[in-house]
Amino acid sequence: MVKICERCGTKLGFLDLNPDNSEELFSYKVLCNKCRKEIYEGKERKEKEKKREENEKQLEGLKEILFISSNLLEGDEIERYFDLITSEVVLGAGIFSEFEGAFSDFLGTRGSSFEFKLKEGKNMAVHQLKLKAKELGANTIISGKIDYEIFGQYNMIMLVASGTPVILKKDR
Repeated sequence: MVKICERCGTKLGFLDLNPDNSEELFSYKVLCNKCRKEIYEGKERKEKEKKREENEKQLEGLKEILFISSNLLEGDEIERYFDLITSEVVLGAGIFSEFEGAFSDFLGTRGSSFEFKLKEGKNMAVHQLKLKAKELGANTIISGKIDYEIFGQYNMIMLVASGTPVILKKDR
């Protein structure tokens, strides 16, 4: 029996096998590969857009949270202190970073891929710390500190960000 795509009317060939219960994503029971791909990519695109919007919303609130290294902000009064919070990030350097690191070490030059990894890790650690502070209701992180550690010979980079979340009386 010849099957026909319920969406576009194309006759399905041997390569267009589509068991009726294969995917619950689709309201169609019989689809050709082209229609299946179009529907799947459309759904995937919508999911990615939704996730991007959620991330932007989350980032919007984090921009307001200060991360400072001092324990006092001149002119502001602290209303409430929270317990110390930390955030840990471990990144693999990657084979190319390792090669560049060894080469840079030998020549005494800068290792730009390691610098990029450190910057990326720092941003991730501070971002996670700000998320934790936001969950507590804090608007500033004081006594902020970032520690770096490299494990092995150019293999793994660990970053730990820490600080004390507080609520300042004066809104920024």
